[in-house]
Amino acid sequence: MDNQNCVYFNCKPVKLPRTKAIKHSKIAVLIGPKTQSSGELLAISLKALKNIQFFGSRTIGKTTNTCFERIDDSLIMLISTGFFCDYKGNYYKNGVRPDKELDCNFSIFDDNATFKAVFDFFK
Repeated sequence: MDNQNCVYFNCKPVKLPRTKAIKHSKIAVLIGPKTQSSGELLAISLKALKNIQFFGSRTIGKTTNTCFERIDDSLIMLISTGFFCDYKGNYYKNGVRPDKELDCNFSIFDDNATFKAVFDFFK
């Protein structure tokens, strides 16, 4: 499988549609301490794409695979079964770090440093 056109789930490639928008456009992704769980999975998966850059601060670090186990008719337990990893096999137990570290509150239009960094990326 062509790893340039994949995202990763459970360390296995998942094929993306071959579109010019995904493959050739610059994409900025904002992450931070409120990015967790499935948001972190998406960020980790997007690391396989060369045209994406991450801005913000480290995510919270809730990067575990989970499953539900029924204990009895009235009790279900959520169990962590593993950690998310990227296409190179790197695990993110302490969160995902951005390419461009910014001290921001993600109100992009109120935060000049964030707006400038993202704008410069698209130049």
